[in-house]
Amino acid sequence: MPLKSGRGWLLYASGWVPYAASYFLIFRLQPYSPHSSYGQALLDAVVNVLPVALLGVAVFWLASRLRWPSRHPIRFAVAHLFGAVSFALLWWASVQTLMSLQTLIVTHRWRYNPWGIYAAQWQAFSGLMVYGTLIGFSYMVQAQERARLEERLRMEAEALRIRSDLSALRSQLNPHFLFNTLNSVIALVGTDSLKAEQALLSLSSMLRYALSSHSEIEEAEVTFEEELRFTEAYLSLEKLRLGDRLRIERSIDPATLLLELPSLTLQPLVENAIKHSISKRPTGGTLAIRASARHGDLNIEVWDDGEGVSSENIAKSSGLGLKTVRRRVELYYESLGSMTVSSTPEAGTTVSLRLPQDESLPLTS
Repeated sequence: MPLKSGRGWLLYASGWVPYAASYFLIFRLQPYSPHSSYGQALLDAVVNVLPVALLGVAVFWLASRLRWPSRHPIRFAVAHLFGAVSFALLWWASVQTLMSLQTLIVTHRWRYNPWGIYAAQWQAFSGLMVYGTLIGFSYMVQAQERARLEERLRMEAEALRIRSDLSALRSQLNPHFLFNTLNSVIALVGTDSLKAEQALLSLSSMLRYALSSHSEIEEAEVTFEEELRFTEAYLSLEKLRLGDRLRIERSIDPATLLLELPSLTLQPLVENAIKHSISKRPTGGTLAIRASARHGDLNIEVWDDGEGVSSENIAKSSGLGLKTVRRRVELYYESLGSMTVSSTPEAGTTVSLRLPQDESLPLTS
């Protein structure tokens, strides 16, 4: 029902003002008519419009009871036909009664004012038209409310699906990260116990970040500074294992440090570059991490100078890291964020992230 608030009632009352003004002009422009004075024309306009405005509230109530679309169209049509005729008759009877009351007050005599055939026809036609307009408006409001409800439910269902997918991806990523890091520590235990001890300390701080500081249900946003610190701890582990074979370059715009991104976004890209490119070569290689802020986006690049791969091999890759980060970016930012992988054989590989910083993104924690 449109009349659910004070604003709705005000708009409804305002909608009748032009209709009353048309009656006022009709009465005022009739020369030599007892209705043509300003005061009488205004009173007669109110007498004609007030009953139909009050009856309109009943029409809205009827529309709320006879919902559209109906499972019984014939019954629906008959009910509204009866409603339209009743509406027109009640309007006519109400106007006649009020006009007779005016006559009683002025002449102290009660009598109905006879209407000509054209006036009666016009009143009947107007009643049916007003009923049709009000009932149509009611069903239009119902359709809009139903559409808004369906859209809200769709968005809530989509948000639940996205959060479920993100939770599943996170549950995959954490064990993957843990097992790979433990393998790095195990590789040090047999060769250098001091480095292994340092590695365990680094691993301890990393586990606090990866497993304890963020919700297991909702995707967590962190600052790029936090994510970078976590990634640097991981690189310190790999540096202990690979030594001079791992060369690291950094180009970090200070403006990016307070920008936000989903946790565990940068480290899988670094791990992927080390695992599939640098650690496989006897001479190792160079890893570069670049971050910049442009046009409201956090832009991150992870580059390695490895052998590179063709676009076909990138698509066929079964590695969890890149696939997980790509899917998380798609779910988290929808179409606003992106992840691209560019690689050329013998020329290295670059993974680029574009992460919007708009506060209206669909899933912020």
